[in-house]
Amino acid sequence: MPESDTLAERVRGLRQTRGLTQAALGKLVGMSQQTVHTIEQGDSQRPRRLPELAQALGTSVDYLAYGTGPRDVASERQAIHDRPPESFQIRSVGAGQMLLRIEQVVTIDQFRRIAMILAEPTEER
Repeated sequence: MPESDTLAERVRGLRQTRGLTQAALGKLVGMSQQTVHTIEQGDSQRPRRLPELAQALGTSVDYLAYGTGPRDVASERQAIHDRPPESFQIRSVGAGQMLLRIEQVVTIDQFRRIAMILAEPTEER
């Protein structure tokens, strides 16, 4: 799929790539088919449920909203798991608090996703 210029084009393209109807996507996100249609027509530039929409489409909020950042969150998750452990520095800094140092500049959205991925239980890490 070629890169799309607008939120409407990105939503439509990802929905079609995933084989979803507007009604099916709406149901996944908790919005009506008409709301999905409105977004795909370009009448809504910043939908209220943008994070849920991005999750249902398997993409990042950054990609959906701005066309930047990872298009495929599954490959990003694998890339984080494949990173060498020495690229992350995690240490406790207080009760219920951790300091995470990543040797790379990341956006806030990317940082949140990394934190969620690191918090997932795994057999090895």
